[in-house]
This record gives sequence, C-alpha cells and structure tokens, in this order.
Amino acid sequence: MQSPNVKTVVDYERPRVRFVILAYRHLSRLEAAECISAYLRQKRRGKLRDGQQIEIHTIIGHDG
Repeated sequence: MQSPNVKTVVDYERPRVRFVILAYRHLSRLEAAECISAYLRQKRRGKLRDGQQIEIHTIIGHDG
C-alpha cells in the first residue's frame, strides 16, 4: 500500500502551530478539523508549543 502523499496544511495563531495532514486526497476544512481533533484526543502529551509543526497521517481518500 502506498503512503498518503497529499498535504493539507492548517495553521493556528495561538499557540502558533502548524498541522500538516497527509491523506490520499485534499481534505475539506471539516475533515481536517476532525483529524486534528482525533490527534489531540489520542496523542497529545502536554501543551502545544509556539512554532511547533505536527504531522498527521490519515487514510481518508484511500480506495481500499
């Protein structure tokens, strides 16, 4: 199976954090928000730091 290779970038101002979401197609704003929310629920350890970049991989858009 090929890795997801389409980037959707979401920038937040406070804290200044960039989320780079790799999927099999470009994500809508709602899909990107759902990915970020799931990431924060499952993997967040501590507070987000200014200037941090977080990479999230998802299977959204995979044709199975």
